[in-house]
Amino acid sequence: MLKYTLTLDWRNIFTSASVEGSNRYYKGINKIELIVDTNKIDKIELDAAEQLIDSIKSTSFEYQPSYTQADDKLTITLPSTKLSGDTISIEIYFTYIGKNNLGFYTYPAGQYIGQGPPPKRDSIFLPHR
Repeated sequence: MLKYTLTLDWRNIFTSASVEGSNRYYKGINKIELIVDTNKIDKIELDAAEQLIDSIKSTSFEYQPSYTQADDKLTITLPSTKLSGDTISIEIYFTYIGKNNLGFYTYPAGQYIGQGPPPKRDSIFLPHR
């Protein structure tokens, strides 16, 4: 792996009052740049748990790679075979469709958060959501 960039668009989550269903979905882009370490590679398999793959793009090939998604497994079929030492750049556009809601706790504006640091220890309230 030479470079990995993950961009997440959480606007849908933070602008919705609901904490269920499609109001908790968000878009993302995985940009992956890697060096091939296996001779004659023609596909890449990745974990795509709770993701719906929207599209895949690459600047490493004359034609765009095709892909299949089965359950949590994403298989990217390369348009041409790559050799050991070649570089591949891929962008994976996806929608997160998980249902567990972990990590996204939003609170209403004005909610008491806790006591501030010494020496004042003022009360801290959430100024906005």
